[in-house]
Amino acid sequence: MRSPYQPENLSKRVEEARFSVGAERLHGEFHPAQAARRGALLLIHGFNSCTVEFHDAPQRLAARGFDVLAIDLRGFGKSEGERGLTNDRRAVEDIGAAAAWLAKRSPNVPLGIVGHSLGGLYTLAALAQPHPFKAAAVAHPVDCMFDELSPVKAAAYHVLGRRSERRRAQGKSSGSVPYTTSSKELFVSEEARREAKRPRFLMKRANLANYRDAVRMRAAEFAPKVRVPVLAIVSPHDRAVRPLHSMRVYQALPGPKQLVEHRGGHSCFRDLDGPFVAQALADWFSAQLEA
Repeated sequence: MRSPYQPENLSKRVEEARFSVGAERLHGEFHPAQAARRGALLLIHGFNSCTVEFHDAPQRLAARGFDVLAIDLRGFGKSEGERGLTNDRRAVEDIGAAAAWLAKRSPNVPLGIVGHSLGGLYTLAALAQPHPFKAAAVAHPVDCMFDELSPVKAAAYHVLGRRSERRRAQGKSSGSVPYTTSSKELFVSEEARREAKRPRFLMKRANLANYRDAVRMRAAEFAPKVRVPVLAIVSPHDRAVRPLHSMRVYQALPGPKQLVEHRGGHSCFRDLDGPFVAQALADWFSAQLEA
């Protein structure tokens, strides 16, 4: 059986994208359309992750006629910035700068945006204010990061988070804690689990400076302000973001909207249904961007 990590007959053509937000430089990977161009898509990764999480989805979308830009948000992957620092304000700035770069690289075509997990929250935050996107998709969107913690971890996070705030107020480092998400939480496919081991695209530690925003940010509060069509991709097998919480985000969207369910886990682009998820995105944006 072919590994879910191995793309079939897909173009390997990719260009590095570099652009700035303030004094910090961001990294992205641009995959030019390999068929008649239908639009351009911006891909936003999840918490403590980077562009690698999208696996071959950018190539699959490029094969179906989309220019695709996947970026590392500031503090992650190959982008500059304090390691692991993230919140909706920073992410919306990054999305704005990336959208401007993409609009110049792919002129005269409509833009779409895809956010995965925490990137789904950030996508909705960007769509809740002026933006250039005609349609969007959120895959396994997190509503509130804090809600995904167990009661024991939540109590410990409160203690450590408040201590980190005091340290930061004194000009000291906020500190970090181990980020223990494993392949068992991300994948349904045993083969994908074995190959991923402890997924290399995830950072090993979580920045405690995110504490207040992890408690505060809620995708379901941004969702009602969205005025473009949104596709939500979910799975009952998600062990990283509770499906009920992703559905809470979907239900808060005013519409037009569509729900697609797949058989894989949270790492939907790398798990057993990765090709299906990419095709669902291609079908959605083909319809919405050409409408």
